[in-house]
Amino acid sequence: MKIFFKWPPNATEEDKKLKDVATSYEGDIYCPDGPVRDDVIEHEKEHIEQYQTMGYEKWLEKCKADRDFLIDQEIKAYTAQLRYIQFHVGMREAKESIISFAKFLICQSEVNQW
Repeated sequence: MKIFFKWPPNATEEDKKLKDVATSYEGDIYCPDGPVRDDVIEHEKEHIEQYQTMGYEKWLEKCKADRDFLIDQEIKAYTAQLRYIQFHVGMREAKESIISFAKFLICQSEVNQW
């Protein structure tokens, strides 16, 4: 796994209009806005683990086609991120992050685009 400070090769012009902290692509992590916190890297590492069995392209297509699958994948990635925060930063920050992550997931489960 490598970390790049640019958009992944598959990023569209629409993607680039969004502020994206980090994303994974074919086993690497891309941070178009520059360095990110270690807990964000843990989140993306979890996504890399998720698509190892089916391959990146099939995983991405399933995420786009199946909202429940996407939410499940994000919950698992946020869980990995929270574990990192809990053990390396502290419980107070983990509890604050849970609220932030939950709001994001609820919002995303109600819209048509991720």
